[in-house]
Amino acid sequence: MNLLAGDFGSTFFNNPNHPLAQMSGPSTLVSLFLSNSIIIAGVILLFIIVFAGYGIVGAGGNPQKVAASMKLLTYGVAGFLLIFAAYFIVTIIQTLTGTNLVQ
Repeated sequence: MNLLAGDFGSTFFNNPNHPLAQMSGPSTLVSLFLSNSIIIAGVILLFIIVFAGYGIVGAGGNPQKVAASMKLLTYGVAGFLLIFAAYFIVTIIQTLTGTNLVQ
């Protein structure tokens, strides 16, 4: 169990002043990812919207290509809403229990 609580700075980065070296364990990395999940999902959604829009415009009237691009757009928005709902649920749990799950 001591392997999980090791010194990340000297083990992985060979520099104790590295920003990621300040992590106290894997839970800090997960918390960092979860707290920025909405931003990450928003950037990915932006690229999906642009890519799907380009697919729709460049389909040239081909119904299969338009349908594939619409499907990509639908899945992208659904994925973003799923991540947003998960983050919202975690925020509600934090508020109700008074704990800090995402730092």
